[in-house]
Amino acid sequence: MAPSRHTISIVAVVLLSLVLAGAVLTGPAMGADDVETDEEPPIAEPLQSSSGETTVIVELSGPTGSLGETPEESVATLKGHADVSQEPLVRFADARQGVTIERQFWISNAVLLTVDTERVPLSEVAAVEGVTAIEENSEVRALDAQATSPDTASTVPTPGALAQQETTGVDATYGLDMINAPETWAEFETQGEGVRVAVLDTGIDAEHPDLDLYTDDPDDPTYPGGWAEFDTEGNQIEDSEPYDAESHGTHVSGTVGGGNESGQHIGVSPGVELTHGGVITDCDEGGCVGYRSQVLGGMEWAVDNDADIMSLSLGGEDYIDEYATEVRNAEDAGVLVVAAAGNGEKGSSASPGNVYESFSVGAVNEDRNVPTFSSGEVVSKDDFDDPPSDWPDEWIVPDVTAPGEDTESTMPGGEYEPKSGTSMATPHVSGAAALMLSVNPELTPEETKQILADTATKPDGESEDTDTRYGDGIIDAQAATSVAATSEVEGTVTGQTTNEGIEGVTVTAVAGDDTVASTQTDENGDYALDVDESGTYELIFDAGFSSDTVSVETSYTDVTVEDITLDDQVTVDGTVTEGATDAVVEGATVTVDANDDEVTATTDEHGEYSIDAVFTAATTDATVGVTASGFEPDSDDVSIADTTAVTVDRALVGTASLTGTVTEAGTNAPIEDGTV
Repeated sequence: MAPSRHTISIVAVVLLSLVLAGAVLTGPAMGADDVETDEEPPIAEPLQSSSGETTVIVELSGPTGSLGETPEESVATLKGHADVSQEPLVRFADARQGVTIERQFWISNAVLLTVDTERVPLSEVAAVEGVTAIEENSEVRALDAQATSPDTASTVPTPGALAQQETTGVDATYGLDMINAPETWAEFETQGEGVRVAVLDTGIDAEHPDLDLYTDDPDDPTYPGGWAEFDTEGNQIEDSEPYDAESHGTHVSGTVGGGNESGQHIGVSPGVELTHGGVITDCDEGGCVGYRSQVLGGMEWAVDNDADIMSLSLGGEDYIDEYATEVRNAEDAGVLVVAAAGNGEKGSSASPGNVYESFSVGAVNEDRNVPTFSSGEVVSKDDFDDPPSDWPDEWIVPDVTAPGEDTESTMPGGEYEPKSGTSMATPHVSGAAALMLSVNPELTPEETKQILADTATKPDGESEDTDTRYGDGIIDAQAATSVAATSEVEGTVTGQTTNEGIEGVTVTAVAGDDTVASTQTDENGDYALDVDESGTYELIFDAGFSSDTVSVETSYTDVTVEDITLDDQVTVDGTVTEGATDAVVEGATVTVDANDDEVTATTDEHGEYSIDAVFTAATTDATVGVTASGFEPDSDDVSIADTTAVTVDRALVGTASLTGTVTEAGTNAPIEDGTV
């Protein structure tokens, strides 16, 4: 059985096939004539016989090692590496008539070139330092499919689908009901707020009453920050205003984040910050076409625009390993990429959905059956021209499935219409991921994908194993969000005397008889606890010498702050005496070691002492030591557990010696072996 794979970045774009790639070797700058000739990088076969002006994507080697510890560092590394490593190619183009740089990319280390091959053979371009491949600027398409008979026929909708509206009181499309979106809204009190989804598609009708396109400036008709259109070179078109070149993008966008102006909910996450990149805008009766350069431009815009999810309902028919670079880099930038598996039926798949890094989505119908059009297959590493070395030998597409046949959503002009295709299933998954991130923004793309796959289900009678029709199953937004959701409690434990943090305090969350979570305060007295569900918990604070218990109410959407002050002072008192006679010892020095801070006192004429020791770190013991002239030092640990005062008496052993001679009275003769 081929392994399933789960890895994501969020940018709403329905992916069926893209052609991305990237690589660049870092090294010293080279002049226009300084080319490497030892080993010529591969030139895509269709380009080897090209003549005249040809537009190509030149791939260069990517950075080695980790891109950074944070998404911001990763993006900075990618951009910096592209700037440096593309310099030799830039100089080459500047020095050659017939070579024009159209666009430089960093999401993949790649450059779009127009080359007059009659004047400059592609072999010369391939020999430039750092170049690893020359590829076509491949077409991508927005693919709709005609509704077809499912692989497994069923004449009656499943009981669960029929009962949804009765249990939630919400009128929603069958797709939203099937993945339990209304239940998720009700249980977790979120509709995706705070999460930004970027859909890359044919465009969007921003005036549709059920679509709320994000913008940085409501008075600007270009919707800055929420809309971007890209030309065939991948450059953003200035002053472009939102529009849909066909209807595909508007439909997909509605499934991600549409509202219920029609009286029926159509969007999985109506509270998301919905953005849209127009990347496949050349449309006619045969459909809509774009180019890989446009998709690359859109992906860079989405990452730079702080998208959490990319939703790709577009694709091509080939096995394009270069997509691995873009998806990996987007994920390192903190973006989940959700891609359509394709509409080529069983035994097929589309790129980028079929590359190992993508989180691919197949379709099901209202009866939870997989329609014939939905792609799925065991993908082999050998299907690709130059796959990454760390890919497994084979894997299964799709990862999961979602409603994708006759799904109702928005259409340009304020209309609504059902459409079919894995393009329609993909935004259901993107919207579900947005619900998860809204309750747990710390989820990584990999974690998000894994949870979606782990909580997916199949109809009764289907194999429990990952398969080429359902993948791991139909997503369940409510179950996935429940796993993702964590309620966080944080705060600081301080001492009453010092008003400073107490280190090492054990903080435990308890629900009934069950311990839910436990942690310890850091050197500043700070703590943070994640609990599985919102609700009421008892927090037990135990510093050893002092403890307290409080009740807290947690929620999914807000961090609960619970600061607490503990009594940090313990009084140690007692009497010091001479062990042999029980006589009190005046002037003895008594020391209490409190967290490596020594506090001392001197016994009075009654042999008594009293010390107020202040503790700055959790402990259950204190060391009490006594020294006095003429006596052996005395030191031992005493328990101070959960107390404010402890009495410690000490009986000292003298160190003085007594010598003399025992004699017989009258004779003064010494007496041997006498007992003294």
